[in-house]
Amino acid sequence: MNILMVTPNVVVGGAQKIMLYLAKGLQDRGHQVVIYTTMVDHSKLPPWTKTLTYHVEDVPILRPGGELANFTAIDNVAVLAGRLARLRRGIARAVRDYDVDLVNPHNPPANWLCSFLRAPVVWSCHNNPMAFYRNLRDGYVPLFPGKAGLHHRGLEAIYEGLDYLVIRHGIRAIVSSSRKIARGVHRIYGRRSEAIDFAFFDEHGHSGSAASLAAKFEQMDQQGITMIQIGQLVEDKKPQMAVDVLDRVRRRIPNARLVFAGDGTL
Repeated sequence: MNILMVTPNVVVGGAQKIMLYLAKGLQDRGHQVVIYTTMVDHSKLPPWTKTLTYHVEDVPILRPGGELANFTAIDNVAVLAGRLARLRRGIARAVRDYDVDLVNPHNPPANWLCSFLRAPVVWSCHNNPMAFYRNLRDGYVPLFPGKAGLHHRGLEAIYEGLDYLVIRHGIRAIVSSSRKIARGVHRIYGRRSEAIDFAFFDEHGHSGSAASLAAKFEQMDQQGITMIQIGQLVEDKKPQMAVDVLDRVRRRIPNARLVFAGDGTL
């Protein structure tokens, strides 16, 4: 099977790492996998990722920066819209040129860009979509931080309407990286999503699930709480933020502890 995976960038990140392991697993099983993206940073990725096939389109839609991530969308909406249109045309060409049987978008806006293609589309959803909808206030993360003006609210309404149309009608199937995300997909779009317990790999190549890792620390200090941050130990993942959270938690729960699970340069 010829598979086209689509993501805005290939850098340090949980969703990207899931995608890379998935691509490698499919490739090892004889499938032809191409990763379509606008940016690849091999300097902070495992060496084996260089064995994968990448189609890098020189149409940047991200810029360095962001409070919770290492990259964020470019600020100029008109320029961004034009570049997204170019990427959409590029993905359609890639589907034709690589004779693609299945398209697998990951991080947004890849799911939008891949909708309504001639090849079947299976979206891998890694973040809870409920966080970005105004009418579902629990855990809502606004597109525009701070006090939103009338034009902001109008843009959010347009975004939500387009998002619903695209995900509801333009994508063949959805897989989610947790049952919680699958519930969010159903609540927002009214669509069933297959929840997959993605595996992790330690520095020795041993695999397991997030649930098994949590069970490992279940007996640690039953009188307090244990927080676990799973991911690469690099500056891009902002581990200092977790340390700051621990400091605040310990003001009320003195024996709270923090466990980092992952490898990296720190």
